[in-house]
Amino acid sequence: MPLHILYLSSPGGGLETNVRVLAPALRAAGHAVSILYLDDGVQELVQLGADEIIEYRAPRGGWHYYFHRATFGLTSFPLVVRTIEMARALARAVTAIHARKPLDLIEIPEVTLPFVKLPVPYLVRLHSAAWTWRQLLGEKQPRADALEIRMERATLQKANAVSAPSRMLADFVRTECGMESLPIEIIPYPVDTNRFCPVAQRANTKRVLFVGRVEARKGADVLLRAVPRVLAQHPDAEFIFAGHVNEELRNLVDAAPPQVKFLGVVPHGELPALYQRATVVVVPSLWDNSPNVIYEAMACGVPVVASRVGGIPELVENGATGLLVPPRDVPATTEAILDLLSNRARCAEMGRRGNEKAIACYKVETILDQTMAVYQHLVAQ
Repeated sequence: MPLHILYLSSPGGGLETNVRVLAPALRAAGHAVSILYLDDGVQELVQLGADEIIEYRAPRGGWHYYFHRATFGLTSFPLVVRTIEMARALARAVTAIHARKPLDLIEIPEVTLPFVKLPVPYLVRLHSAAWTWRQLLGEKQPRADALEIRMERATLQKANAVSAPSRMLADFVRTECGMESLPIEIIPYPVDTNRFCPVAQRANTKRVLFVGRVEARKGADVLLRAVPRVLAQHPDAEFIFAGHVNEELRNLVDAAPPQVKFLGVVPHGELPALYQRATVVVVPSLWDNSPNVIYEAMACGVPVVASRVGGIPELVENGATGLLVPPRDVPATTEAILDLLSNRARCAEMGRRGNEKAIACYKVETILDQTMAVYQHLVAQ
């Protein structure tokens, strides 16, 4: 049965990538797809396009900003205001879209909706909320965290279904929200293996690639500190950073040797070529849920050096499709990179296995089948 599915998304990041990869496959399967963005730059619901995948932009509201300034950021009250604003904005937009073309279901990320009801069933897709990052990185804000967890619990209790890309995140949310028996479907992210695929002949270069925000949370400083150690043994190696540079790492970035290149934000459509020219992809996150970078690197046949944190060990098979290292460990990260740069045969074998795993487990068609099984069950209920 064809469905009309609405996704709540936000520009950039893993959430947007997940929606943009899955939406064309849903359309090809005969389903109608709409994507909603809450946008401070519009005053009313705006529809962009009328065919294929329809985009909507709706006003979010900005009262929480003024409350934050008035209270000097010392209370959690602006968080409550922001949550109410977003929930009401979402409810208004969904009601209007539903009136134009009836919806069958909505998929939303960890948006807290304890204050409103939606006119159609909704599925919460866990991606990793702000409180999740703070808890796991030791950056706890007790009052804000407690409030966000309470609101997320209320949202999950009302949801018709819940899914997550990693078992680790599902288990963590169950525990922290006090919902041990909450059913959560584990559905990995999809990767377009037609676009992200190996090249027939790789250049004989030594290129280390980092894709993502160049910030401490993503471990970019760990890789930058590993650069001189790698160059000491492989002076012909080069390092490519594709992503926005956070000012917190400006000193390290400015001090980087000429073998390091910073490309800034690279459009998603240009990423396959970057992966295909890479020898190894490094994902040194301090914590991460299920990074799209790993799916894409494996699909392109590139081995991954990644931190043994979060949901990453569910993707990277240590010694088979890549190498896992402790987070924040510059020597271990250095050794793993050197291992792969010095052993091209092992590097190629890991890349081959990664590509096989991506095709077998994460290609769009496979994830689409898993997703539609949940959607159809939800609608049937």
